[in-house]
This record gives sequence, structure tokens and C-alpha cells, in this order.
Amino acid sequence: MKKLQLGFGGGVDDILLSLKQKRFFSYEKNREEVHELFGGKDYYTSRSGDSGSGWINEPNDHIQFGIYRTDARDQQYKKVVHVLENGKEIFGYMPIISHGGMDREEPIVLTDGTMVVFLPHDPELVIKTLVNWGCWKNNLYEDRGYNIPKVSVIEDTLYDLNGKKKEIKWALINFGFYGLRATRFIDLRQYRHQIPDGNDNILMKKLSIFKVPEKEVWLHSNRDGVFDEKYENDPRKTKGIFSGWESLGNGIFFKRKNSQIECFIETKRSEYANGKWWIENELSEWIDFEQNFSVIEFFSKTEEKISEILHEGLRKKAQQDYLYARKRAGLDLLRIMKEHPETYICIQDSLDTGNCLPGTESFMNEMNIKVNETGIKIQSLLENVNISKMIKNFNFQKVIYMKLNINEMMVDESEEMKEKLD
Repeated sequence: MKKLQLGFGGGVDDILLSLKQKRFFSYEKNREEVHELFGGKDYYTSRSGDSGSGWINEPNDHIQFGIYRTDARDQQYKKVVHVLENGKEIFGYMPIISHGGMDREEPIVLTDGTMVVFLPHDPELVIKTLVNWGCWKNNLYEDRGYNIPKVSVIEDTLYDLNGKKKEIKWALINFGFYGLRATRFIDLRQYRHQIPDGNDNILMKKLSIFKVPEKEVWLHSNRDGVFDEKYENDPRKTKGIFSGWESLGNGIFFKRKNSQIECFIETKRSEYANGKWWIENELSEWIDFEQNFSVIEFFSKTEEKISEILHEGLRKKAQQDYLYARKRAGLDLLRIMKEHPETYICIQDSLDTGNCLPGTESFMNEMNIKVNETGIKIQSLLENVNISKMIKNFNFQKVIYMKLNINEMMVDESEEMKEKLD
């Protein structure tokens, strides 16, 4: 007999509907009863008791439901609970509370993508609705004590990944539940997306904006993952309101957050200050700065003054990032080495810094460093094809600094660096 794996944990719980018993089971809360009825084994429970797994002999009469969390805004997992004669799938969701079992205050949800149904926790009503999908005559429900449910028809404009518009129409059939977003459950798989890779800078995430590849088109992803707005201009350079944020049109956005005004600026490092503080492959492509103001403070200042404050903060952050990246990339070490090309470095120099012999020899082999009795000139190291890897190695940096008797903490204070940053 086929085994059905069940489990719970991490805010997820497996839910079963037994058609014979006309009853829902939560695996987390009804494990003993589930195994008593369907056999199998409860084979794992974590020390905390917050997760567990088991299996049952898959019963012929069961339907496994998806879940949606009522204590978490958007966490949900769908399951096919019925297939119509035309092959169309119906998905089912049971409301749950993490480690609290089924939430009977919120509706069971059924959807085929063009209809969303909010149902009470009545297994017989759920079964009857699935069997008579699309039929809402009163005599289907009056024997269960329900009136004809309210039917609302909604029209939406959505966009696909390429920015192509499509008008859709869907219906909500509601047995009297309020406060739950029906759009969480529309099965729009051809439109539903997380914002794709390549649009992962912070501002895009804050605004839920996605740039269509190779097009000057931007799309807004709503909280249900559907693209519902289209922009022909870059929101960072456009004055207006985007996802609750108001843009000044110069990369600065602000919004009211409780008793404060949250301000945010983000730009490409390579375009900021003519790329003065940009080291490719060493710094993230985008740089941002954020600052909060009191409501009175913010609105008593001009846009120019707000811009000046944020750009000053951005400039300082760019400088600090640049200094750190130079050290991390070994760029200052490289400059110092170029100033001492005739100095010899030997194995003993490495050992004197605390590096072990096996590690030193392994590093030399990896970097293809050949030494003679005197050692090797720094000039030869500079000509090594692996120099970019060497200068990023912390143990190698120590050897050079100690050999040249240079305090590495003073590197950032060099006149060359100060001149560049000013």
C-alpha cells in the first residue's frame, strides 16, 4: 500500500479531509487519532516539539488540503483538492495558526483561478461545493442552514514579465467572511512572480518594482506577487508616488512612518560622483543611505535642504565603503609593494608573522611562487599572474606589512588617499 508522508513545523501543518468521516484533521494536533484511523507511524518529533514527521497508509477517501497562515501575512501553500471533468484544477486552503492548529475564525478557501470561495468550517458544505462547483442555487445550501452566498465580480488589469497587459475577470463567492484578501488565492500562475534576480537593489525591494529586461519598462509587484502597475520611466528619476513612497525625482524617496518621516536615497556607485568611489567586483553595485526626520523637521525644510542632507550622508558612506574595499581588495598593499620592488621576501618572513610552514608552502604552491636561497623580490611577486589573489589573502598581507615595517592601520591615512577622497 502506498505511504503518505505527513509532517508539521516551520509554520506548516499537513491537513487531511476524510470524506467518509466528513472531518478535517490537523497532523500536528490530531497525530494520535490520525495514526489510529489510518495506521502508519509517527517516527520523528523534535526536542522542542515544534516539528515532527510521520507516514500513514494512504487512505482512498482522503483529500490533502493546502494551508494559509492567519498569523503570518502571506505564507501559504496550495494543494489540488478536486479536478473537474474539463481538467480544471481546484485548489484548497485551510487557515492555520503556527502550532495552533486550524483557525476556525477564518474561512476555508477554494479557488480555480477565476472564482475564489470563502467557506465556513463545515466539511459537508466543502464537499458539496466541490461536487457542485460553479452552481450556487439556494437548495444546495438551505439544508445546511446557509443562504445563497454573496457573489462579487471583480475586473483587474495585470501585466506579464514582458509588460504585456491583460484584462481579467474573476468572482468572489463569500459566505459572510470579511478582512481576508481574496487576491491571495487567485491562481494566476502565468502572472504571479517574485521579483526576479537582477532587480535586487534595496530601492526596488522597497517599492516592489521590477525592470523588464532590455526594455525601458518598470512593473510594480503587489503584495500577492502580481504585476498590477506599469511605468514607462524609471521611478528613481520620476516625481510621484510609488507603493506608498513619494519620489522627489532625484533618487530620494520618503514616506510617513508612525511619528516620523523615513527618507531613503539609492544610486549606482559607478554613476555617483563620476565613479570616484567605485571599485568594480569589490563593492555592491548600488549604494543607499537612510535617515529619519520628525514630521515638523522634515516639512519645515526645503526639498533642496533634504537632498543636501541625504547626499552628504551618502557621500560619507561611499567614502567609508571605498576605504574598506581598498583594504579588502589589497589595493593599498599593491601600491606599497610597487614602492618597494627590490625588497626580498623569504619563507622565514612568513614564519615570523605566525604563519605555519605547511600553510606557507601550500600558499606558495597554489600561487606558483618560486624562491631561491635569498627569497623572492617583490617585483617578481607583482609580475606573478596570481598577484590579485595574493593581495586579498590576509596572511600574505601580514607578511608584506611586517617585512616593510609598515603599520597597516596607517594606510587609510595616506596623503594619496586623503587627496582622492577630498
